[in-house]
Amino acid sequence: NQLLQAHGGILSFNSFLSTSRNRNVSLDFARHALSTPNLIGILFEMKVDPALVSIQFASIKNVSYYQTEREILFTMHSVFHVDSITPIEHGNSRLWKVDLRLTNDNDPKYREITERIRQETSGWTGWHRLGQLLIMIGQYVKAEELYQALLKGIDDEAEKAYFYHHLGVIKDAQEDYEMAVHYYEKSIDINATILAPNHHFLASSFSGLGLVFLKKGDHSKALVSHRKALDIFKKTLVASDPHIAISYGNIGRVYHEIGDQSKALRYHEKALKIFQEALPPTHHSMATLFYDIGNDI
Repeated sequence: NQLLQAHGGILSFNSFLSTSRNRNVSLDFARHALSTPNLIGILFEMKVDPALVSIQFASIKNVSYYQTEREILFTMHSVFHVDSITPIEHGNSRLWKVDLRLTNDNDPKYREITERIRQETSGWTGWHRLGQLLIMIGQYVKAEELYQALLKGIDDEAEKAYFYHHLGVIKDAQEDYEMAVHYYEKSIDINATILAPNHHFLASSFSGLGLVFLKKGDHSKALVSHRKALDIFKKTLVASDPHIAISYGNIGRVYHEIGDQSKALRYHEKALKIFQEALPPTHHSMATLFYDIGNDI
């Protein structure tokens, strides 16, 4: 399902990648998955331009244990375009072929995405940015271990609030909503004593808290939290900032859950107007918002 959603986008492998120029070898591995219920067999078929000198790959046929596999080894984090995804056999939904095309650091789509990731993982230090990146890629256990380790022995209240906020994000993602509320409220309590009342750090925690309350079914608390976040963002950020759009979208989602579709649509359309000015058309937030608007109509 994740691959189908990535159709037309890019895909990175997070380990060294062993491949074969013998199609039957790879197809046998894919078919082997079918012997286990609920597994999907995928044959990755890759097009590689040898002129892409920034990408490290090599034939290891002469040193491989199985020389008949004609093995090509790619370095970690090789990035490919996902060109097409099709079933290999008619009527068989468990065996697929994914056509990939090797890209490099100069590819426009790759550069656009990496630049967006840099912007979305900003922070005071490399540890802060690492934690945000781990959350972004769904490594919640590792992110929590990092933040809990960083909390030990620090005296800086601002950093404590920062870590508690992101622990709230993690617990929300893990569906531990009671602990998520606990961490968000700890972050808010600390920041309320050391920051100005309209500081955007407070708004971020109120926004996260509102999302958790919505998942808990407490619509009134969700609306209060999201309105506090929106008020602060509007006072501290430019009108075209995506954080304001996100707050509009969050309020719209609450109204949708309540059943007031007209108000939900109004807030989602406000969010869309800002996103269209501030984000690239392929940004995942655009897709989420279009989905929400579709539900309102």
